[in-house]
Amino acid sequence: MQRPLKIEIGFGNGIFLIEAAKKEPETDFIGIEIYRTGIKKLQRKIETEDAKNIRIIYGDAKEIIPQLPQKVSEFFINFPDPWPKKRHRKRRLIKPNMVDFLHNSLESGGKVTLATDFADYAGEMLLYFEAHGGFVNLAGRMQFLNQIEGRTPTKYEKKYLVQGIRIYYLQFEAL
Repeated sequence: MQRPLKIEIGFGNGIFLIEAAKKEPETDFIGIEIYRTGIKKLQRKIETEDAKNIRIIYGDAKEIIPQLPQKVSEFFINFPDPWPKKRHRKRRLIKPNMVDFLHNSLESGGKVTLATDFADYAGEMLLYFEAHGGFVNLAGRMQFLNQIEGRTPTKYEKKYLVQGIRIYYLQFEAL
């Protein structure tokens, strides 16, 4: 029997992924990252923590996710680059085609968990997932979660919470 698979897209320094893997040793984790600096940091942490249930994939998640050989139980997308300038918004990770890729890669009942401090991007992500039709918003229709129970905060999340910056949490379950 295959072990559950959870994937973090854009893991940055890898703290969230390491902590998640320690909490769930019976689950396999994959981190997808396009920046080599983050990969090197996570590789060192995997060795230090002896985290045998984490694998790293270097590359663009938009190309990798459609090719996954196994259904995923949960995707984590923590603080994706908001590309705040209007002319750069086309670079944002969460677009309708990415929502399709995520949905097609999830097992039935699988989840996508997102977090951002950028209100505009949070609203955009919310709209794309709500419009898809293959997900249920676990906060309620067109709502955000205030927190996610048991969640390990990322480096940025800790910093933002201390500063009193609002974090927009979204969690969707695949139908």
